[in-house]
Amino acid sequence: MTQQTQQMMCEDVERLIHPYVDGEFGPVGDSEEHATFERHLAGCKSCRELASYQTMFKSALRQRMPQRQAPAALVERIKLELARAPVPVPAWRRNAWKVAPVAAAAAMLLLLGVSLHRRGTTSAVVSSSIAKHTSELPVEIASRDADSVRTWFRGKVAFPVRAPHFREVPAVQLVGARLSNLRDRDAAYLVYEVNGAKVSVFVFDPSLVELGTDDGYQMVAGRKVYLDESGPYNVALFSDRGVGYAITGDVDQKTMLRLVSASLTGD
Repeated sequence: MTQQTQQMMCEDVERLIHPYVDGEFGPVGDSEEHATFERHLAGCKSCRELASYQTMFKSALRQRMPQRQAPAALVERIKLELARAPVPVPAWRRNAWKVAPVAAAAAMLLLLGVSLHRRGTTSAVVSSSIAKHTSELPVEIASRDADSVRTWFRGKVAFPVRAPHFREVPAVQLVGARLSNLRDRDAAYLVYEVNGAKVSVFVFDPSLVELGTDDGYQMVAGRKVYLDESGPYNVALFSDRGVGYAITGDVDQKTMLRLVSASLTGD
C-alpha cells in the first residue's frame, strides 16, 4: 500500500462514503479528494465492497421510493450543526466535509430513514444485507430441506449454518442458499419465501456486529434483537448459539418479529 493510500484510513472511508457515492467529490481527475478516496479503494478490498454495497443500496431504494423535498427547517438545522462541527485536521478530509451539500444529506436522511444514533458495523451490516437482498443473486443449492443446506455449507464457512425452520409462521418456504459475504466477512445466504415475498437470512460470525446498548433493540424470546427499518425493508440482527443472523425482507415489522421469534424458539 502506498504512502498516499495510507493517508486515508478505513474509518475515514466509512465516514465519507455517502458524499463519495453521491458524486460530491467532483469528477474523476478534477478532485484531490476523489483521487485520494480512489487510491484507498484500490488497495482496500473491504472499503471497495462497502462502496459497492452503498451504491447498490441507494440505487435500489431510489427506484422503489418517491423523491421527497427536504423541509426547509430540517435543512437549516443541518446547516447549523455542520457549522458547529469541529473541522478535521487533514486538508482532504476538511474539504470533503465542505463539499457535501446539506440538501442532499437531508434528503438521504428522509429517503433511507436512517436514525442518527446508528453507528459502526451494525449500520454497515444492515446496509450490506439489504444490498445483497435486492441484488437477486442466484442460489447455489436449490433445496427446501434445511438439513441438506446445512450439510452443503459444511467446510465452506467457519461456523455452523442452521437454517431456521419458521414452523410457527404460516406460508414460509426455504428456497435455497449460496455463499455470500457481509462487508468483508464470509456469510451463508439463505433465501425464503414468506407469503410470496422474498426474505433473506444471512448467517455469519457474530463478531461482525456489536449488539451493544444502543437504541433500536428489543428483547425477543429472551434474546437481544436489533431491529432496523430502511424504506420498505425491515432488518433484524441477533445472535443465537454462537452464530449471527440478519433476517432481511420487505415485510412489515410484525411479520419480522414473528420470524425472529420462530427462529429463536424453533429447533
